[in-house]
Amino acid sequence: MKKNVLSFVLLNIFCLTSVNAEVASTQVATSIVVPNVAADVPNIVEGAPLSPAYMESLGRMAYIWAWPIINMNSRHTMFSQAPESVLFGGLLPIGQIST
Repeated sequence: MKKNVLSFVLLNIFCLTSVNAEVASTQVATSIVVPNVAADVPNIVEGAPLSPAYMESLGRMAYIWAWPIINMNSRHTMFSQAPESVLFGGLLPIGQIST
């Protein structure tokens, strides 16, 4: 029984190792240029159809993704200015943020 389990484990290790080596050898290195300044970002293609509905949905998605980030940043800024642990409005405990 132990011999069967050992051979099964060794076979799986051999198969996984050969598959990983094959995947690693077929991957091609690509480089992505990250813009450093706003002038390096390409503009919208001239004549591209940007319908009002598309622009509206783009604005909604920006709001949906940005609101939690701005909310947490505002909370961090507010709580970092707290002089000591207190009850805000007598109910909500707030205190300094540990850094």
